[in-house]
Amino acid sequence: ISDFHDGDISIRFKIVAGQLDQCAGILFNLKSNGDYLTVRFNGMEDNVVLWTFNKGVRKFVKKGAENVPLARNQWHTLQISVHGTNLQASVNGKHLLDYTLAEPVSGKVGVWSKTDSVSYFDDYTVSR
Repeated sequence: ISDFHDGDISIRFKIVAGQLDQCAGILFNLKSNGDYLTVRFNGMEDNVVLWTFNKGVRKFVKKGAENVPLARNQWHTLQISVHGTNLQASVNGKHLLDYTLAEPVSGKVGVWSKTDSVSYFDDYTVSR
């Protein structure tokens, strides 16, 4: 999708390894200058967090529910819903995050991981 505005994005992920990080996420609102938003699950912290990457700097925006342990080496589903400035996220159908964005999104979408995380992704679905 070259210009995602409103709708749902879901992905199945499996975290299999990582000494420093064990992350898997949905990247969205990707701009041509490299700025983006991401909602990610962190297997070392057992939480879902919204991050922004702006002008080369990644910043924490909002933490969802904490203490959400997921089994490693098993498939899980991460989903975000974006409607106007309303963002919601869930893992395995459990609602974990609500946030009001500063402005509506408009950009590319993708998958996200970091550092030494080894994660598999499947069934990336975008619906509007």
